[in-house]
Amino acid sequence: MNEAALGNLVYAKLDSSSVLPGLEGEQRAAGRIRVMVAHDHTLVREGIRLVLGKDNAITVVGENEHGVGTVDLVAKHQPDIVILDTTVSGMHVIEVILSIKQRSPGTRPLLLTATRNVALIFNALKAGAKGYLSSDASVSDLVKAIQAVKDGELWVERK
Repeated sequence: MNEAALGNLVYAKLDSSSVLPGLEGEQRAAGRIRVMVAHDHTLVREGIRLVLGKDNAITVVGENEHGVGTVDLVAKHQPDIVILDTTVSGMHVIEVILSIKQRSPGTRPLLLTATRNVALIFNALKAGAKGYLSSDASVSDLVKAIQAVKDGELWVERK
């Protein structure tokens, strides 16, 4: 197992997914928004984890690159928010969203993607995604979107 220190957090790399040790069951950071990151690019996942790890209101509980693995980790850890790219491998993003809604009804999917395909974004929102941000959004916009979606709002970036 390869471990890397992230401030006061330790992240363990497990096969194709990562989960923060100690965040299972009732051992959750009180009051923090629990986020999982699903993206097919390692650098993007790690970058999101690093920037969100600096926010005292957010705890990143895991990451994954595959649709099926993402659904399984979401079902296991029940995060508040799962940040999804539309190109998560192995499953279509709509299938991922529908599976997450079925296996973890309290988890709110938030799209963070480079796609400008309006039909895909609309269909993802219709399937249950609670927000959309383009990949060129700022970190502060990502944090605002996470907070808004956690509070039950729909976040759709307009560009």
